Amino acid sequence: MDQSVVPIIDMLELRKASRKELNRLFEALSGIGFVYIKNHGVAEREVSAIMQSSKIFFSQSLESKEAIKMSKARQSWRGYFSVGKELTLGKPDWKEGIYFGREHDEHHPGVINSWPLHGKNLWPANPKLQDFRNQILDYMKKLEGISGEFLGYIALCLGLDLEYFVKRFAEPTVLFRIFNYPALVGKETKDLWSVAEHTDMGFLTVLKQDQSGGLEAKTLDGVWVEVPPVEDTFVINIGDMLELWTGGLLRATPPQS
Repeated sequence: MDQSVVPIIDMLELRKASRKELNRLFEALSGIGFVYIKNHGVAEREVSAIMQSSKIFFSQSLESKEAIKMSKARQSWRGYFSVGKELTLGKPDWKEGIYFGREHDEHHPGVINSWPLHGKNLWPANPKLQDFRNQILDYMKKLEGISGEFLGYIALCLGLDLEYFVKRFAEPTVLFRIFNYPALVGKETKDLWSVAEHTDMGFLTVLKQDQSGGLEAKTLDGVWVEVPPVEDTFVINIGDMLELWTGGLLRATPPQS
């Protein structure tokens, strides 16, 4: 397989257990570690609604955004961070963002015992964002479903049972993040990245890009290739934990933007 090409994988074909499509999936994930997926079942209007709400949120004053800053959520790792406050390999990223996760009530063992990444989300008070909570939670539920389904196809690629991975997660950790990338202009940004080279820690990352582009992936030969936005698709890439679980057979190759 040409590692410089990130293939578009058809979920409809995977649902038919198409051996050709499963082989394409395996070749991509054991090579460049990235694929696009189409026919995933999430309507474009749902994505557009979240993007529009996100633009409203990020267009607010810093004071309004920091009303839900991450320090208020403590160990649950939810809320807003401002430009330069998130690091990659010890260096600030030129981005701002919001973190969300599963909603855990006060009776959840993780909340009672102060486990990291367990707690309630922080929601903006802006009346223009009154639908934001439902949009995000519905979207997260759908992406979690896609992720579980996709892990099943990865299991088939590896000659395993369809539910090999998903039945080993009693309660998976789910993080949903929305990022805004200000333009990199001026002297103060000349040595900065929107996001520097890195690999993702978890099993899978499911990414929706807007039309700004900028995402790149690194091939096994060390060549950076563009992963441009493709209409009606998500980008999926392998995380460190899935590489570890497969003994390096599937590759968590670095992205940057």
